[in-house]
Amino acid sequence: MFKFGYIKNVEDQILYQNKNLLLEFLKYVITDKIFKVVASL
Repeated sequence: MFKFGYIKNVEDQILYQNKNLLLEFLKYVITDKIFKVVASL
């Protein structure tokens, strides 16, 4: 039971980290697009 709980916890941590990476990536992409639009004005 403990082992299963531990595995679940690891999966949750990986999902959480991936979500954070995705947010960082989206922020980067959006900022990059805005910068390019501003630069082209």
